[in-house]
Amino acid sequence: MSDSPNFKSEQYTKHEKQITLIRDIYSGTDSAVNHLRQFPKEESAEFNDRKQDTALDNYVETTASTTKNIIFRKPIDLSGITSKLVLEWSKNINFTDSLNKFAKDLLINRMIDGNTYLLVDRMAFDEDQTKNAAQQSEDEKRPYFVNVLRENVLNVEMDMYGNYTRVSIREYYSEKVGTFGSKSLEQIKVWYNDGKIEIWREDKLFGIIATKLKTIPLIKIGSDENPPLYNQAKLNIQHMNRGSECSNYVRVGASPFLAVFGNLEGGDKPKTLGINSGLKFSDKDQSDVKWIEMTGANYAIIKQEIDKLAEQMIRIAVSFATDSANKTATQVEKESVDGESKLTDYSIEIEEGINRGLEYMQLFVEASLGENTISTNKDFDSAILTPEQVTNYLALYTQNVISLDKLLEVLIAGEYLPVMDEKEIEQEKLLLRDSGAV
Repeated sequence: MSDSPNFKSEQYTKHEKQITLIRDIYSGTDSAVNHLRQFPKEESAEFNDRKQDTALDNYVETTASTTKNIIFRKPIDLSGITSKLVLEWSKNINFTDSLNKFAKDLLINRMIDGNTYLLVDRMAFDEDQTKNAAQQSEDEKRPYFVNVLRENVLNVEMDMYGNYTRVSIREYYSEKVGTFGSKSLEQIKVWYNDGKIEIWREDKLFGIIATKLKTIPLIKIGSDENPPLYNQAKLNIQHMNRGSECSNYVRVGASPFLAVFGNLEGGDKPKTLGINSGLKFSDKDQSDVKWIEMTGANYAIIKQEIDKLAEQMIRIAVSFATDSANKTATQVEKESVDGESKLTDYSIEIEEGINRGLEYMQLFVEASLGENTISTNKDFDSAILTPEQVTNYLALYTQNVISLDKLLEVLIAGEYLPVMDEKEIEQEKLLLRDSGAV
């Protein structure tokens, strides 16, 4: 057993590389290029230049955002919140975001990491000290929500019933430097189910906070140990590498080069070719000077693979919008789409997690807050397209009839593709040309 809480559980480290990879892709090009592969015999300077020129088509971010936009096409229903105080807190539930915005971020982090955490906390003060309620500001007294990433819940202990008995959470605090500067530093907050909270800095116990809590107000949201976007992230890395290869091929192939065949006469070779400076060959029948250009055959092969990878990633994205997209009509009739839908599962997880968080708020205040619940949108069966319609729209995309933007627009709206006028058709053609599809 470690004498310091600064260690990661084996359960997390087993999947740490997967989570890091997904976050690198989700965060964009600057972090994604860490997964760009160097060509054999490629000089470091050339490789760095290629990194600078690499662009990422971020299918991971697109999938997560599309799923979020479908679930939150309707905002959270707050009509079940009976307390005026809680309703007021919901406007800036973490002192920054509304409860609706907080829920969206919660969903994104749950999808990227496989699971995420909601912590209910309050400004730190020792309840056993003499400071009374009148001396506390409203912000000090009120509980608030924190979305703790999976990587920051370092280690936990639980009882036989699945309740937390100890949780070590990594967090960051700001320390002033000079007159205007500040720096971010790391600390670990260890929560115990007897109300004690320890603060650790630099592997040393920095302080102890005494509270009257008998429950650790931490809620795990999601149960995927393997992050659901991992396979798509791996494909996205392949797609980025193939795209970089294509760009490099175009850069090199667009510049014809002079090739000289045969044996030159004399020892000195001219540094330049021109009217007064030429090349003399000893075997004139076997010698030649010509400009060489690439045929483009390799480019076509790479581009074909890129298109195939893109189609695979789009199918994964569509599966999050409706995981019955590839089922037959008979299968859909026999099976309960509602019970299998990723959208419904995610929506319920967010709803239940937030409602438990609202319950935990009561632990921090003496006055009764009453019953407070929210509900998230689960109206997918009536609004979302049928599996056959989704498959048809996907086919229109793969056949370069509609753009990716238009496909996602249809999925998010959950409605039929409206008839496009001439202006919209031209816009689709422009998007397809910009993407290299036509």
